[in-house]
Amino acid sequence: HRRLMESKARELEESNRAREALEESTRISEEMSQARTRILMNMSHELRTPLNAVLGYTEGLLEAEELVPEPEARQDLVRITRAARDLSRKVETILEISALDAGLRGTVKSSVSVGRFLADVVAPLHEPMKQRGNCVRLTLDPGTPEQLCFDRELVSTAVEELLVNANKFTSR
Repeated sequence: HRRLMESKARELEESNRAREALEESTRISEEMSQARTRILMNMSHELRTPLNAVLGYTEGLLEAEELVPEPEARQDLVRITRAARDLSRKVETILEISALDAGLRGTVKSSVSVGRFLADVVAPLHEPMKQRGNCVRLTLDPGTPEQLCFDRELVSTAVEELLVNANKFTSR
């Protein structure tokens, strides 16, 4: 009887130690996740200011044709502007995901017309895709519901990033 009691006490003690270790590792994991989110949000905010300055200068120079009349220099400005916008979009995506992860932003679901939504997301990507010899064709399966309920901004970002990356890594 005594051995059984000692055995149960050891099992209980081991179980308590395992539970404490699990609680500690969970606490550490949560702290690391919060630190990662803070770092990403701070980094994103720090990147946004100089990036906006680059966009402002390049767009301003492109608008004032007399300041940069040479076609090659103007093409360089177009490339810089395009790259800065692309980077800006990525920074915004990081901020968005960090805010979601930190619980600072919830999802905002609404009823959305699927066809119109996808057409709006795809439209600005036709030209960049054409420049790389690619194209995007939007065809909905006949069984696709006309309306769905989702967070328009988050899904738009995901679809756009998917298509931008597909274009970046594909060429005919």
